[in-house]
This record gives sequence, C-alpha cells and structure tokens, in this order.
Amino acid sequence: MSEHWSRLKNNAILPLTLVIWIFYIMLPYNSHLVEKYYSNGFFAIYRHIWDFIFGWIPVPLIYILILAIAYYIYRYFLSKEKPSGSFAIIGYYLQPWINCILLLILLFYLCWGFNYKRMDTLEPFIGDVSTEMSEEELLLEFETISIHLNDLRHTLGGPVDWDVLNIDHLPEYSKALQSAFDHLALPIYGHVHARRLHPKGLLLRFSTAGIYLPFVGEGHIDPGLHPITWPFTMIHEMSHGYGYTGEDLCNFLAFIASVNSDSTFIQYSGYMAYWRYLRSNAFRSNPDAYKRIMTCMTPEVIDDLNAIIDYQDRYPDIMPMIRDMIYDSYLKSHGISDGLKSYSRLIVLAHQWKQKFGTYDLKEISHSE
Repeated sequence: MSEHWSRLKNNAILPLTLVIWIFYIMLPYNSHLVEKYYSNGFFAIYRHIWDFIFGWIPVPLIYILILAIAYYIYRYFLSKEKPSGSFAIIGYYLQPWINCILLLILLFYLCWGFNYKRMDTLEPFIGDVSTEMSEEELLLEFETISIHLNDLRHTLGGPVDWDVLNIDHLPEYSKALQSAFDHLALPIYGHVHARRLHPKGLLLRFSTAGIYLPFVGEGHIDPGLHPITWPFTMIHEMSHGYGYTGEDLCNFLAFIASVNSDSTFIQYSGYMAYWRYLRSNAFRSNPDAYKRIMTCMTPEVIDDLNAIIDYQDRYPDIMPMIRDMIYDSYLKSHGISDGLKSYSRLIVLAHQWKQKFGTYDLKEISHSE
C-alpha cells in the first residue's frame, strides 16, 4: 500500500502542475473572477494561515526550504536502488530534481502566481496609466523632488549611521505599508516579512536588489545593498507578498508608503529611489537641464548617491545579458508588456497620481475626500 501511494505521489506532480498551468493560461488578464475568488478568496485565506503558522520563525524560510529539498533528495537516493543501463541511471539522478522543480512551479502558481491575472489595482485611483510624461513635466518633477530630497537630507543631519537607522526603524517598514494600504482602501492579508538573504551579493550578482518567493511567502533583499535603499526595497518586496505582481505597481506602493512614513529616514529612502529613476530619465531626455539641476544638489545627497552606486559596484553582474533576457521574458509572459522597463514606470504612475490629487500626502487626500 505504501509503495503504491509513493508511486502515485511521484506520478501526480507532473499532471497536477500541467493542470494548474493550463488553467492559468486560459484565464484572461484583469479578471473579476481571479480578483474575487483567488486574490480576495483563496490567496487571502492562504496568506492568513501561512503567516499564523510560520510567521513567528525568525530566520528566512528559504533556508528551511533548501534544507527540506536537500533532505528529500538524500532520502530519495537512500530509498532507491541504483538501476543498470545508461538511460535508467540518467532518470535515477534527474527524477528527484525534476520533482522538486515541478513542485516549486506548482506552488508558485497556487500560492501567488494567479495574482498576475487580477484587476488593475491603480485604475480606480488614476485611471489609464498608458500616458507618458512630457520632457517639461519630467524635468519639473526632477527639480521639485531634488529640492525636497535636499531638505530631507538636511533634516537627517550628518554624518549618519545608516545601519543603526535601519535597525531602529525595521518594524516601521511594514507599518508604513499597512498605513498606506489603509488610506488606499486596499486589503491586508496576514503579515508579510521581508528578510535579508545572505551571503551578501547573492542577488546583486544577478542585477536584483530583492525578490519575493511564493514558495516561502516572504520577500528578500540583498544585504549588500546600501542601507539607505533597504526601506524602499523591503516595502517593495512586501507589496508583492500581499498579492500585487507588477513591478511598476510595487515600486509605486513602496514609494507612496515610504514618503508617508512618520520616519524621515524611510521618507528619504523612498524619495531617493524615486529621484534616481527621475535622474536617469532626465539625463537621457535633456543632459543640459540634468546638469543644471544636479549642481543644486547638496554634497550630502551626492555623497549618498555615490555610496549607493559604490555598494552596487562591489558585486558585478554574472551574465547580465542572459539574466535580463530571461527575466524580461518572464515578465512579458505574465502580462507585463514592458518587461524590465516596467520598473521605471514608477515616474509615470507617480506623475499621474500627482496630476489627479496634487500631492503624495495620503493624509491630505483622505481629508479632502
């Protein structure tokens, strides 16, 4: 009986994964059904249960998952007799790895992936987000945010121990996101964690600052990042954990949550991330105007910018073209037509938000409604 059950389990992974994947493909994007029955139904229940059972664990769950996979593979080879024949031996060594990959794909879609087909979260707030910024609007926003960034940095004073600030304000990252969700009337399911994934540079080597892994229900950032960028990046990954898939959307949620935090440091992290997107686009759009605005930046902000770049340069990319090609294809295959370019659409979303509401201050918007 146990042998029959074991064979059934092994043989069921492939067809079950195919069924889930085909079902995902058949569903349309912006689906009311997905929004109602998956995102606000199954996923919400899963998120609460998962966080209740595993949310207390102080270490990143990815480490436990890796140990579990290693134990499964060890037990597999321990319980299986090595066959004879070349093809049988190849199958013998590949089978446990194939099973693990199929299981992870199954869990990806079951525990999070269907959210790619949910309704557009920002459309009720700012409508159509396909409009691009004009060069004049881009430069005006760059100049406005530059002035505000200077003021925030002056408030923080200097020199600043960024590591201490991160330790002191770590619990406030989640609080800032939940507060933003309350103002936006977005539901909160469970309590998503964002963890630091060691060793340093593990993600940065692949041009990735952070990643959300549905298999463990947690977001992760690379601790090799400069500490100034941690709040924005962690809040971005936590946004994924609450069921929001688009990189542009999670960038915007991280921005609006950060700049509305009670902590000046978290505000600075959010505005610094946004300013860097504006900066790169302004440079490409109008180098002369870019140089003029950059001369107005305080030495402290410039030093912080250079420090952020220096931290990233410590971990050069491994095969950046291949990584970009794979991730760009992944994003496009899941309905994000801009692919990697979707990250920089933060400035378009922020611009359209400001055009409609006139401010990024959620309290002012709430009071005016």
